Amino acid sequence: MSKKSLELIDEALQFVFGYASHIDEWIIIKKEMLKALAPEERKLFSTRHPLTKRQMTNDLERSLAEKWSTLSGRPVVFTEDGKQGTTPT
Repeated sequence: MSKKSLELIDEALQFVFGYASHIDEWIIIKKEMLKALAPEERKLFSTRHPLTKRQMTNDLERSLAEKWSTLSGRPVVFTEDGKQGTTPT
């Protein structure tokens, strides 16, 4: 993961926070960030599990969620199987 990619991802986080600071659900934050990024940066995000189709978070996403929480002052909610919680899977 290059330094430039990390900078672009951080810029996308700031951009999305500018219009969606009231959002706390990770999946919505992630979707909005992916819209703002080029394919090279999008590929650094996790994908769904091929068999179960459940969302999986990686270290980058957990780091971004922590930054979002710091900016918003609220915990980010990770949703799994329709249940809400604040702990990523």
